[in-house]
Amino acid sequence: MIGTTLSHYRITEKLGAGGMGEVYRAEDTNLDRQVAIKVLASLNHPEIAAIHGLEEAGGKGLLCAGLMRRQWDNKGNILWRKMKHLKGWMSSSMM
Repeated sequence: MIGTTLSHYRITEKLGAGGMGEVYRAEDTNLDRQVAIKVLASLNHPEIAAIHGLEEAGGKGLLCAGLMRRQWDNKGNILWRKMKHLKGWMSSSMM
């Protein structure tokens, strides 16, 4: 994988691996910056939200994820414990 290009990201170094996939250091050739890329294993689990897209519109970042059943309690509060994998990934990688 080192030296290959995925979309506009040139993979330069493997940083780690785990049950959800492998993480690489890469160069974003469009913006000329270093990024971390997680190459995901095939995931299909009721407590892991599928990510369908990361986009920008109107100056705001959007993450489009699969709707999970029982995602909200009866007061309308999101049940983050059901989305623990996505929440942890977002807080460490995106925010």
